[in-house]
Amino acid sequence: MTDVFISYSRKDIAFARLIREALQQSEIEPWIDWERIPIGEKWWNEICAAIQGSNTFLFIISKHSLGSSVCKDEINLALENHKRIIPIVVDDLSPEEVRAFLPDLPQINWVVFERGHIFQLSEDGADSSDRPEDRLVALPKLPQFSVALEKLTKAIHTDWEWVKAHTNLQMDALRWSENQHNDSYLLRGEELSIAENLLLRSAGKDPQPTSLQVEFVTASREEETRKQQETLNFQQEKLAAEQKASRRQRMVIWAVGIGLLIAAVLGVVAWGQRNQYLAETHVRATAQSQAIAEANTRATAEVVAV
Repeated sequence: MTDVFISYSRKDIAFARLIREALQQSEIEPWIDWERIPIGEKWWNEICAAIQGSNTFLFIISKHSLGSSVCKDEINLALENHKRIIPIVVDDLSPEEVRAFLPDLPQINWVVFERGHIFQLSEDGADSSDRPEDRLVALPKLPQFSVALEKLTKAIHTDWEWVKAHTNLQMDALRWSENQHNDSYLLRGEELSIAENLLLRSAGKDPQPTSLQVEFVTASREEETRKQQETLNFQQEKLAAEQKASRRQRMVIWAVGIGLLIAAVLGVVAWGQRNQYLAETHVRATAQSQAIAEANTRATAEVVAV
């Protein structure tokens, strides 16, 4: 992710170099395509990724860029992604000329770097390029250039945290969209809460949230709610199963307890019956022994009597 994307006509490359160097000295990281040669789908995909991943879109407005189809495609993509757009005017153009090129171009954050007043062009004799624009060097005119640059950096850094958060959210939403709305790319937990708060606090902010961002955050909340409901249902089912198992366990404990009680009672009864049997057996044995003893006594007495 970069701070700014610089859109320009190839014929304005000298000023593009100057503004890029000035931004870098102000510790602002720019992205710029130096070649400006459309060579196929891969080149355009790189441009799209750079625009989507930049926090701010700088459009150098000149008589050349207003005639560039590439510049128009770039700024249309920036508008589609609700980028903060800062037009940099280098030529004396009427509002009608600009609106004819792009009716939706924001009317705020315009910064004037008028050619001949803010900067001047000089030919570099050491450059032997076949392209006339490559032999030109843009030189700042002070203090006018410093004043314009200060206005530009202030426009870039206004609500800077919001602008960066907007870019991050848009990148997340684009990844989700490009992957067929796969649920694995949705936001979760704290990230989702942060995104929802950003949308809630977006009123009056520049740039405004995109429809894709709103759809993305809404889908994330729906999926999060569904997951939470699944978790709740699972917990309820688990609790019901645990309660059922607990009831079964209590029933088993009661059954075992009752069984042990019955066994104890039966044991006591059996012990009593055993003791009674032993006592009766002892009584019978004692009676039998007494009877034998008495019989022996009578027999002895009879023998003595004879």
